[in-house]
Amino acid sequence: FSKGLYAYLSGKYDQAISFFRDIIKIEPNHFYTLLRIGDAYQQERNYPEAIKFHKRARKLDDKNLEAPFALANDYVLSGSYEEAISIIQEIVRKDSSNVEALNRLRDIYIRIARWDGAHEIQGRIVKHRRDRGEDAKLLMGLRYEFARYLFTKGDKDKSKRLLKGIIRADNAFIPAYVALGDMLIEDGESSEAADL
Repeated sequence: FSKGLYAYLSGKYDQAISFFRDIIKIEPNHFYTLLRIGDAYQQERNYPEAIKFHKRARKLDDKNLEAPFALANDYVLSGSYEEAISIIQEIVRKDSSNVEALNRLRDIYIRIARWDGAHEIQGRIVKHRRDRGEDAKLLMGLRYEFARYLFTKGDKDKSKRLLKGIIRADNAFIPAYVALGDMLIEDGESSEAADL
């Protein structure tokens, strides 16, 4: 295992896989070997193999979070976002204050432009953090994206309310003024839009 780990940390993933496979022949349910062989396959971008080994590790120890996080990462890297979301949501259901899981879920939502989910999760992250500066800024950005999303879906009133709330919370958030102005122009209120 030490030789495999050394090879892995040296970037010799094929060598690491060979060492780890030797261990699996002797002890097929060695959690950390299954985890590390999955990590090595992930580094080689062999996501089907990475998923296979991370799933096996996850079945062995359902309390350890390394395997589900690694598996979710496999799914993200392979473009299977819904599977990744499902795994991270399972972690959040067990522990709603797990900020790492919330961060990962938010990042997946951002990646796939699911602004309603990203906005909601970021609000939960802000509640759990003591230093809220950067998190609060990100929340404003996600609220802005969510407002734009709502507008494109036809929910203009809620979109405008969100944008006005952003401006009240942070009067230097220029994109909110611009988006709200564009909405007002579309509604025929050009003088109010010009003021914005």
